[in-house]
Amino acid sequence: MAAPSASDANKVWGTDSSGNPGWTNGGNLSASSADNITGGEAGYIPYQTGAGTTAFLTGGINGYVLTYNAATNAPYWAQISTSDNKVS
Repeated sequence: MAAPSASDANKVWGTDSSGNPGWTNGGNLSASSADNITGGEAGYIPYQTGAGTTAFLTGGINGYVLTYNAATNAPYWAQISTSDNKVS
């Protein structure tokens, strides 16, 4: 990925019609179903629980990190052990 320059302001990384990656004008993008996510609140983190289904994780807690549970396909907050700096 090429580093952005001042001329890339207000652009997004994407691909052109030929599949070539690069910075492009984001003004032509549209969102068909995520213009305003119903049910969310300030500080909540949205994530998909299935096709077309959005859930929300509440804001974090000091001393916790955002991680992922592959068994439930969901993010969660986990505490870092201060003795060995590992997620518990």
